[in-house]
Amino acid sequence: MGLLEIIDRTWVGTFVRRKADLILETDPDKIYVENIRSFFGVTNRMAKAMCEFAVKAGHFTKHIGFICPNVNCKKIIIEFSFKEVLEMDEVECLNCLLREEQNSKWDILDIEKIEFYRLNKGGKNAS
Repeated sequence: MGLLEIIDRTWVGTFVRRKADLILETDPDKIYVENIRSFFGVTNRMAKAMCEFAVKAGHFTKHIGFICPNVNCKKIIIEFSFKEVLEMDEVECLNCLLREEQNSKWDILDIEKIEFYRLNKGGKNAS
């Protein structure tokens, strides 16, 4: 049995496997502060600071999603980059519309928002 096989059977191997699983389960287009907090084992405040640093360094882009308030849905209706200007008053959830829910349109100021980050695949100088 080689050294790497021995290490793989210890807590170190288990730790590395868990971290690898977290990376594989994370969508690079929707990285939440909780993903970073869980991976690095830090506080939410520290994870948020790490994400903001990654934005400034050009590794992440910051986005905001608007969540459908319908209790049967709760999906992100629409998303914008923080650099984009929001010029709409109302949003419509296509998922609710397709399911013929009673409500599918909401005032954008009245619905829940969620911040997330996206891996900047083009690198630091990508637009």
